[in-house]
Parts: sequence; structure tokens; C-alpha cells
Amino acid sequence: MLIPHRYPLHKLFTSNIFMASKPFLKFSPFTVLPTTPSSQTHLFHTKRFIFSTFPSKSISKIHPFSLKNNGFSSVSDANIHTPVSQLYGVTLEENGIDLAEMKVLRRKMEELGIDSNLCKPGQYNHLICPMCKGGDSGEKSLSLFITANGNSALWTCFRAKCGWRGNTGAYVNGNSTSGRIAHIPKVKQTREITEKSLDLEPPCSELCAYFAERMISGETLRRNAVMQRRYGDQIVIAFPYRRNGELVSCKYRDINKKFWQEKDTEKIFYGLDDIKDSNDIIIVIFHDGSLSVEIVEGEMDKLAMEEAGFRNCVSVPDGAPASVSKKELPSEEQDTKYQYLWNCKEYLEKASRIILATDGDLPGQALAEELARRLGRERCWRVKWPKKNDVDHFKDANEVLMYMGPTILKEVIESAELYPIKGLFNFRDYFDEIDAYYYRTLGYELGVSTGWRGLNEIYNVVPGELTIVTGVPNSGKSEWIDALLSNLNASVGWKFALCSMENKASSLCYTSVMIYEFTTPLVKLNFFTPLLLYEQYLVREHARKLLEKHIKKPFFDARYGESVERMSVDELEQGKKWLSDTFYLIRCENDCLPSINWVLGLAKAAVLRHGVNGLVIDPYNELDHQRPPSQTETEYVSQMLTKVKRFAQHHSCHVWFVAHPRQLHHWVGSPPNLYDISGSAHFINKCDNGIVIHRNRDPDAGPMDQVQVCVRKVRNKVAGTIGDAFLSYNRLSTMTVEVKAEETQVVEVVVSEQPEEALTVVEETQKVDESKPKIVEKSSSFREESNFLSDLKENEKKALNDLKLKLESAILGNNLFKKEEQPKEIAKPAEKVEEKETEIVVESVKQEGEEKEELKVEEGKVEGGEEEKKQEEGSEEKTVECVKTQENEEEKKADLVVVEEKIAQVDREISLWGVPLLPSKGAEGTDVLLLKFLRAREFKVNDAYEMLEKTLQWRKDFKADSILDEDLGTDLSPVAYMSGVDREGHPICYNIFGALDNEELYKKTFGTEEKREVFLRWRFQLMEKGIQKLDFKAGGVNSLLQINDLKNSPGPSKKELRVATKRAVGLLQDNYPEFVARNIFINVPFWFYAFNALLSPFLTQRTKSKFVVARPGKVTVTLLRYIPVEEIPIQYGGLKRDNDFEFSIEDGGVSELIIKAGSKETIEISMAEVGTTFIWDLTVLGWEVSYKEEFIPTDEGSYTIIVQKAKKMGSNEGPVRNTFRNNEPGKIVLTIENNSSKKKKVLYRYKTKKSESF
Repeated sequence: MLIPHRYPLHKLFTSNIFMASKPFLKFSPFTVLPTTPSSQTHLFHTKRFIFSTFPSKSISKIHPFSLKNNGFSSVSDANIHTPVSQLYGVTLEENGIDLAEMKVLRRKMEELGIDSNLCKPGQYNHLICPMCKGGDSGEKSLSLFITANGNSALWTCFRAKCGWRGNTGAYVNGNSTSGRIAHIPKVKQTREITEKSLDLEPPCSELCAYFAERMISGETLRRNAVMQRRYGDQIVIAFPYRRNGELVSCKYRDINKKFWQEKDTEKIFYGLDDIKDSNDIIIVIFHDGSLSVEIVEGEMDKLAMEEAGFRNCVSVPDGAPASVSKKELPSEEQDTKYQYLWNCKEYLEKASRIILATDGDLPGQALAEELARRLGRERCWRVKWPKKNDVDHFKDANEVLMYMGPTILKEVIESAELYPIKGLFNFRDYFDEIDAYYYRTLGYELGVSTGWRGLNEIYNVVPGELTIVTGVPNSGKSEWIDALLSNLNASVGWKFALCSMENKASSLCYTSVMIYEFTTPLVKLNFFTPLLLYEQYLVREHARKLLEKHIKKPFFDARYGESVERMSVDELEQGKKWLSDTFYLIRCENDCLPSINWVLGLAKAAVLRHGVNGLVIDPYNELDHQRPPSQTETEYVSQMLTKVKRFAQHHSCHVWFVAHPRQLHHWVGSPPNLYDISGSAHFINKCDNGIVIHRNRDPDAGPMDQVQVCVRKVRNKVAGTIGDAFLSYNRLSTMTVEVKAEETQVVEVVVSEQPEEALTVVEETQKVDESKPKIVEKSSSFREESNFLSDLKENEKKALNDLKLKLESAILGNNLFKKEEQPKEIAKPAEKVEEKETEIVVESVKQEGEEKEELKVEEGKVEGGEEEKKQEEGSEEKTVECVKTQENEEEKKADLVVVEEKIAQVDREISLWGVPLLPSKGAEGTDVLLLKFLRAREFKVNDAYEMLEKTLQWRKDFKADSILDEDLGTDLSPVAYMSGVDREGHPICYNIFGALDNEELYKKTFGTEEKREVFLRWRFQLMEKGIQKLDFKAGGVNSLLQINDLKNSPGPSKKELRVATKRAVGLLQDNYPEFVARNIFINVPFWFYAFNALLSPFLTQRTKSKFVVARPGKVTVTLLRYIPVEEIPIQYGGLKRDNDFEFSIEDGGVSELIIKAGSKETIEISMAEVGTTFIWDLTVLGWEVSYKEEFIPTDEGSYTIIVQKAKKMGSNEGPVRNTFRNNEPGKIVLTIENNSSKKKKVLYRYKTKKSESF
């Protein structure tokens, strides 16, 4: 049977010439008919039709200039003749195709190498691309579309390595347009279907049982008309898509969880009729699992929602995108991916609230965002699925229904939260930050100390702020900033990026270089030599100044150093290491001027790579300030400062920006103001802090080396205020030192009726040499009060002096402790004791028969008056008295010696925690210790003295001074221990209450009263061990940091623990004043708040103000605000391991990396030397990321080694430690992918070492 070529192509599939089964009869433009029927017929063979009127071989006339791999190709029509009609037969004419234009179009495509003979107008055709030939596989990657009228065509190659695309048209007697032609809409015919045509039937008992296992009832199946369809021996589930009760489409699911839909049907929501006239709509998301292991079944979730009572629910028909599109929202015609939204537009417009129940993975979130973009975020809500365990969450509604039941599923949906709108927030979104700010747990809320106590009253350094510094030339702006950076590094360990281009007058340097060039003709210098030497000169000069400030010795043996010894080689090496660890330089390596964008870009890299905390840009006029002609300088400065502020805030980096004032006319020597800065008033309008550095130039106005720091603007009133501070410039060590109003202070203390040598106590003169500061004052978020005498307020100084006077009197009077019962004469002065002894002897004699008479005689009259008494009294009485006196003579002398020794035995060496208490001894720690008692009693002298007296008595009764020598066993060592120090140097004490959950240990500790007493002695022994680590000097660390872990704690229900804890807290508060800098409670359970309220009345307000409470999910973040990550134990998210000797201080610090939401970052470490072992520690705060480790060799021919395959890390994961030994050069690559909606902080450290030492 021969078939004419006019026979409609689509009717060939109904002809009896095909013997194949129906499922394989699919329409395709590439289906070719054989000349005769055959069992070996190949429906997809590419042989041409036997009756084709097209040429048997394409004639290629490709013009080289018309072939382009990228962009669009077009062919000119200049040399094309009018086509001959009747070339393609009658059928094309009947379909409205202009044969002349069709012929021209095909000839043009032949010239480009496109064989379009078999391509049908009005359809997409797949061919082999003439450019890439389909690659090695020869795939048909070229998509060609010819318009239905045959007058134009466009094509695209979808191979990534090719991408050739273009268009052309058949325009006779004219020129074709090069470039993209207008969008040609594809005419798509939708197919009408019925249940009968699809052979749908009710679900069998097996399918009903399958749904029942997934908690879907038969009633729900019947209401949603869930069907089945048979494909041979297989039964698949059919989900009919209906609109107004009519079948529009159908989706199928087989036993292998494979989904497919009916072709050429309209895309709509599943369950569309259920949201008709509904104000609230729940959209359940389906996606195809391309980025997930399991496939989410949207229709199943819709049925699960109905089981929970929600019928106003629909499911999307298509899959989820891999990520959110960065393009603008397409028009309705171009939005093919989400055409079902437009098809259901009239249903969605009526809804006032749309709940998006998406998966928690990245594709699910991306789909929710795409839907919200089109539906309007303002009326969208989102569902957060509950946790399945400590690591994973439930993935969809049906899983929640199966494991948790319909009630929980209903609660989850009803607790949906507002969909976030970028830029629109509520204060409750920041309640955690507000609480942290209130309790000062964020770090540096009140700013960091500048190192000068007088300046701290008006200016403190707050992370994320912008400080503008100005002043007339040669006022010391750069010197002041360098000294400030040195102080900040010494106090809190900050690092800095320096874009400092002005430390010396450039003309002087340049001139010296040019003289060198002309006076040494034998040395050849190129054009860039002066600039290069100038840059090197600036760097080394800046390094010299910083080293002199750090080491406090001159760099050279020069005149400016006077008689001070030059820094040694060892000190130089130590200083060079300090420079390397503290400062990072931002400098142009050529003669170009740096722009602000260039500087901020490198500063960002310094923050992310090196953990920089501060940036110095010095000065403004050394930057490149090119701007568009239409932009004014004021507009440019405003835009530039906005960029700087955003950088500072985003990276929590303080920026110091030095800007010179304009030329001041009629200047009289007074400090300029911020409005005098050259350029714009925006310098004062936009900065957070404005400072003027001014040096006195008038000898009559004051010292010539006096520097005035004028704080003229402070936006954050918590950190400072407007005012002036005065410093002096020390040329010896180029240090800026604080001007002191008083250098010495003498205090006189008078004790009544005491020996002359003990009447006056003179406090030792304390001359303050600020060029050699004792210890730079620590700055902490909780603002520990200063222990320097000069920092105290007047009333506090008076209280301290009064307490010292009272204490001095008590110690010298031997009245500090309670007296034991002893003879009264011991308390009498030495000159009256012998008289009293005489009175006692005489009294005893008089009692034997003589009249009682009080005798008062002087010491010298006792022996000399014996004869006179013999004459006046009877001989018997005289004889007895004489005998008694002689018998007791030796005894009286011995007693007098004892009494004199007792009176002279005043304990001047009395001490507390190793600190002498007698003020007249002038011990450095006495003031620090007494201030603790004063602050504990709000500087009430009598109360503080009473507390000190009771503490000394308690320690005597409790035998606390010998408690360190007692062996109390090791059973309680897991309950509390000392380990590490915090950022301020405070020793850390960990109290692990969960260890007492062990019933055996609990009974052994609290079983009897005697055991509870042992527990108290053990707890105070631990406290005494911690105090041994403290420094009671002014400016030293003299308090502890307490960490109280309440995880698995027995709680207040245990009476013995509750009573013992209450007693221990009371004794610690009464006898260890101000020894706890901060009390941090972590992993707090629900009962803690009730227990805290119960204990609160027994605590002072000052003690309660030191409490910090952290929920289980905030433990690591909270601890990091006080403790460096390398000092935090691994069980709390840190990097510290027990008995770990792999890392030390010499190995360097911990690096930090921020990963934005939905992004991926890599850490690459080079391993160039073969045979080394690489060790690394890494942790992510909160985890919830994907993490993998691999070694990539340098040789491209080598294989990449997977050290740790990609793994999803849950929120409870601990830090990662791993090692790798390389056998070839390469690099370790650590990849962290953040699929969550929040940014993540990565903390890591690493080292390499030779395997022999491993």
C-alpha cells in the first residue's frame, strides 16, 4: 500500500499498516514510514520519506562570516531571487503557508547548515547542531522552530559548550533583521479527557489498604475521587484534576514512586474545587526530589490535610526549582513554569490568606518563595514542620499525620507564621537581641576601653561604628590612633586593617630619593623607583612607631631616645611577631590611587580571613574621588560615607576615618570643629563619633606637649558623651600618656591611746608612670569596676579610707576577733599590771581577819613601804604579808613578763587569701581586697567592716585556711572543676549539676548530715583553688567566671540538694564578696525560673545582676560572648578537648567565616610539601549545614580523594576534628553548604606537621 504525501501525518497512526501496540503509537515529527510493512519497522528511523519532494541531499553553502558560536546569526536577503511557487504541493497552501516565503526560508537555513527539509511549521523540531555536531554523542541538541505561516524561524543549541542560537526570516525584496526576533507564541492544543477515555476505575482493596497505612480513610478517597488505572499487570494510582466537577488532567503514581501526567492537558491545582469561594487557602507543595532523596507526594499531603480537618487545601502539579530565580518576575505569557497559577487566578484572587506548607529543604523553600512572589507575600503564611528527633524535622504533612496524628497536624497548620517580607519587621523579631543587650551578653555593649581612664568617660569604642577624626596638620591624629589601636589590642586582643597612607610628609621622602638618584650616577633607577622606595619608607616608619608604642623603647640610639636603652634584638623579634599578628596593611602596589570601593573590598577580605575588628583609613584626601560629572561633591561624600557605615555595621568592624579640615583663614590656634572638614558637612552628619585632635602651640596657654582630644559628637549615648580629655605626648617612646591632676596621695590615720609609732599610717606614694602602665585596663561587656585608686569617685575614696582607718585600729587594738575568756589584767596597760597584782595579794591577806581596805599604791612603793607598814600594823600581819610577798615575788615577775608579751603580741601579719590586711603595711592588694567588701555593701563602711569581721571569724571557725591541704576524695570531680580562662582572663569554674542525677553519687553526697558537710567543704575547697589563680593587684584579674550546666539536673524536687545549694550560695555570698564576675546558667530547664524566683529573696541585687541565662539552643552562642572558642569544651560547641596536646597558643588563633543563607563556602589550605600531616578543627554554630572534606591534588591527572563525604550535620553535632597525610602536593578543601534561611558562623583552626612527630 502506497501512501501519498498529502495524507495528513497525524492520521497515519490510525492506519492499519501499523502492527505495533497502542502504547507505543506516539506522535513525533521524526516518525518515518517504510515503503512496505515489515516486522522490523523502526518508528524513529531518520530515513527520508520516499515520496518527499525535498532534495535527497542538502546543499550546504555556509558563509564563514555568518557562523557564530554565541549571539544570533542572520542572513541577508540581497541576493535571493523570488521563489518559485508550487514547490511544496497543495497541502502547505491549504494550511495558509506562503510557499515562496517557505522556500526562501529553507534556502537561508541551508546556507547556515541547518537541514530543515523534515521540519514541520508550527512545531519545535530537534536536529543536530551544525556548529558542535552534537558533541561526541551526536545528540540532537538544536531546537528549531518555524512559524505556522512559514515566514520565519529561530533556533537554539542547548549544549552548554555550544549555545549557538539565532533567527532568520523570508522577506522578499527587503533586508532581514539581525538579532532576536519577537517572541513567537507556540500554539498549543489542549486535549479533552474523560474517565472513560483514560480507563479509570475505583481503587481496589490493595490500594485502599495502602492509603489506610498512611492514615488516609476511604471516605477521603471517595470525596476526592481517587482512582486507579491498569497498565498491563501493573496498577497505578490516579489523581484526577477537576475544575467545576469536570476532568481537566490526571496524574499517576506507580509502585516505584514515579509520577507522570497526561500530556497536552491544562495545568491546574489538585483539589481546585475545594478552594472555591474560600478566604483561607492551604497550598501543599510537591516537588520531584531532584535534590532530595525522597519524593514529596503533594496529592498525598492534600489528602492528609483533609484528615486533619482542612478541606480548603490544594497541591501544585509540578516540581520545585533548585533555587530562587534572580530574574525579574516574567509576564503571564512567559511564566510557563507556573502557568497553573495563572490558570487558577480567579480562585486565588478571592483568598485573603494563603498558607504555604513547603518542605524544609532548599527546593521547597525556593518554591515557596516563587509562589509568594506571584501570590503576594503580604497575604502568605508559612508552616514550620516539627522536629522528628534531635537532628531531623518531619518533611511533609502526611509524615506528621502518620507519626503524630491529626491533632498535632492541625496544631502545626494553625500555628503557621507570617511569611517574611524583606525589609519589613516586627520588634518581636528582635526580642532575643534586646534581651541580650539588656543582660549585656552580646559583647561590648558599652564599648571597649580606650586605655586612658580620663577619655573613657566621654569615648569608648563600639564595634560597627564610624569615627571621624580630624585636626589641623601635625596635631598627632595618626599618633593618637596608633596608640589607641595598641591599647585595644592589649586589652581585648583586637586586630586591625590599616589603610594609612600618611605617616610622613611625602615631599620630604620624595626629595631624598631624587637626591640619591642624581648623586649616585652608577646606580640605575627606573621611573617607579622613587614611588617604590617611598612606599617602603612609609611602611617601615609606621612599623617603627607601632613597635615603640608596644615595646616602650626607642627603635634607634638617637637623640629623641634620650638616655633610654634601645630595644634589643629579642624585643624587636617579639615586636615583629606582634605586628604580624595584629595588623594587616591595605596598600596599592602601583602608582594608582585607591578608591573607597577597593579599600572596603580588601577590608572585607581581612575581616573574613583574619578576623579584623577595626579599620583605619588615613587620610581621606589620599583616596581616588572620581565621580560622575552630574554628581556634586556633597552627594559623593554622602554616598561614600554610607558605604563605609554599611561595611562597619555589616561586619561589626569599627572604622576610624581621618579627614583633614579645609584651609582655616585667620586661625588663632583653637581646635577646629567638624564642620571645618574639607568636602562636606556630611562628615559630621553621618558619623557615629566625631573627634578633633588638637595640640597646643602657644607656650602661654599651657604645656607644648599637651594634646586635647575633643569629642564633638557621640551618637550612642551609652558609650560616651561630648567633652574633652587631655593627654601629653611623650617623645621618648612616642606614647600618648594621660595628664594626671594628682600624682600622690597621703592619708593620715590616728589611733587613740596607742604607742607613738603606731599612731600615724602613711600610705605609700604611688607615682603613676603612664609611659609604663601596670596593666592596661580590661574592658568587658559587664563593666567590672576599676580597682585603680584614681578611678574611684570621691565618696568611694572616702569610704575606702574610713574602712582602712577602722581596720587599722581594730588590728592594732587586737579587737578584730572575738576574745576568749581570760584574766582581766591582761587587757590593762603594762604600767598598771604590777599595781593590780599587789592589790590582789593584799586583798587576800585582809580577808583573813583584817578590815577590808582598798589599797592603791604605786609600783615603786611596794617594796620600799614594807618597813612603814610594819610600824603601823601588827607584827603578825606584817610577817604574813612579807612572807606572802616574798613567796610570790618570782611568780609576779614571771606573770608580768607574760602580760607584757601578750600586750605586745598584736598580729600585724594577719592576712586574707594571702593579702595583708594591715593598711600601714602598704601592700598592693589591700585596697583591692577591701574594695570587694565595700562594693558588696554598697560602700557602707560599717556594713563592710562587719562583713569583713564575720568573714574572718567564719574562716577561723570553718578552718578555711587549711582546707586546701585536706584530701576530700575525687568522687565529686565530675560535678565541678576549673578549666581555662575567658576573654578577660577570668579563670572558669564549671558546675555540672547533671552529674548528680546519678542516684548512687547523690546518696553518697547528700545521704547524711555529715556527708552534706563534706560536700560543703569540698565546694569551698574548689573555690579556694580558684582564688589561688587570681591577681589582687590593681588592674589584675581578681574574680572568677561561673558556668552552671543544668542539663539533666535533679532539680529542686531533691530536698537535700536544694537545702545544700541554698546554704552554699548563702555562705559564698557572705564570705566571698565580688569573687564572681559573671554567673552563666546554661541548658536551663523549665523549673529553673521557679527555683530562681524562690532563691531570689536571699540574693543581693548586685549578685542577681551578674546572672546570664541561656536556653539549650543558645549555649554555644552565649559562651562565645565571654570565652574564646578554643577554651570552650567540645560538649558546649567549642574546640577544647580533655588532655589534648595537638593545638597550642603557638599554632595561632581560630579563624572565622560567615556563610550567608542559601550559599556555599569553601576553606582551602595548601599542602605543597609531600609527607606532611594536616590536622584541623571545625565547628559551625547551630550546624544544620551540609559538610564535606576532600583533598584535591595539584596534578590535574590525579584523582580527588574524598576525606569525608558530604553529610548533613544536625543542630546537635559537635565540632569536627580530622587528619590527612598527603602523598602528593595539593590542597585540602572543606566545603560548607548552608541550606537554611539564616546565616551561619564557621570557626576553624588547622596546623601541619611532619608525620615523624605525629
